[in-house]
Amino acid sequence: METKVAEKIVKKWLRKGNITRCMRDILPCSGLNFDERERVAKLVHNVVRWKRWYEFVLSRYGMEINAENLVKIAAGEIKIDESVGNDLEGMKRIAIRHSFSDFLASFLVAHEDYVEKINREPETSLCVNFNRADREEIMNMLLMEGMDARKGSIPTSIIAEQKARYSEAVKKGYAHVQDESSQLIAMIATMHGDKILDYCAGNGGKTLAMASISKNGKEIHAHDIEPSRLRKLKERAALYKAKVKIGIEGEYDVVLVDAPCTGVGAARRNPEAKYVDGYGDYPSVQREILKEAEKYVKHGGYLIYSICSFLPEEMKAVATLKNFVEEKIDMKWLRRVENGYITWLLEGDILFVSVMKKK
Repeated sequence: METKVAEKIVKKWLRKGNITRCMRDILPCSGLNFDERERVAKLVHNVVRWKRWYEFVLSRYGMEINAENLVKIAAGEIKIDESVGNDLEGMKRIAIRHSFSDFLASFLVAHEDYVEKINREPETSLCVNFNRADREEIMNMLLMEGMDARKGSIPTSIIAEQKARYSEAVKKGYAHVQDESSQLIAMIATMHGDKILDYCAGNGGKTLAMASISKNGKEIHAHDIEPSRLRKLKERAALYKAKVKIGIEGEYDVVLVDAPCTGVGAARRNPEAKYVDGYGDYPSVQREILKEAEKYVKHGGYLIYSICSFLPEEMKAVATLKNFVEEKIDMKWLRRVENGYITWLLEGDILFVSVMKKK
């Protein structure tokens, strides 16, 4: 039954794309219980994560490339030789054996240490809400619910099994699901000032993390172009007991710009991002957002630019800021790159971050 549901999802995805939507359309009415749905989701994500390699294997074996066979490979029902594709060279090996678009493989061929990190299956990371409890208390809450949990790499995080996303700790606002790298960006923002604007707040993951890290000791404002997201954030903040103001008021010590991007740095959690075929409009959108956001940074304040990408054209958006100079960040979890840093020694995505000080 699980395999048939997975095949149905993959078949729809091959036609229409957007694996999240395909699962949302099919899984709830599949008749499967929670654990069965989780296994189907894992199976489907493996198909997406390894699609190009699986297709290459099926071709080598003279088998039809279709949803049924792709799921059978992911489920181990079609046994494959792990070395298939290793005879390819250079960019082609990255694109096929490690399953990336040619566009992304052309970058990764010179950055192969990114490949394993991107293809690693993600663990579930929670951000502790210090306004409600400390990390040990929340870990005990999870253990009482029968869920394994351990301390994450940074002081705000807990690494837990997948079903912790639906735990009472999360439902009641003692923690929220958030990648460790995103938590680190929130931590960096709180280090640079007392009045902070989350300029592209979305549903407020980083906003809540900043309120937690500072124990409501910072003045945190949230802005987004989508009013519905801010309404959702307001509800989450109330549950979280987080002091968050909606809207922009004057100038700020810190303006955090978590800009829209290709999302390739988050491909562990969203493997569809492995197949992006170009930058699209993202670089120009990122520059426009920074141009608007810089107006709200006070003299001597900081503009923090963050994206879940490691691609050069997206990282260089900060180079267009003429009234700012880059600030160095000394953290063991960061790796130096041009114009800033990428998050590295974490159970998290590969995010780019740059801290720019206003002259």
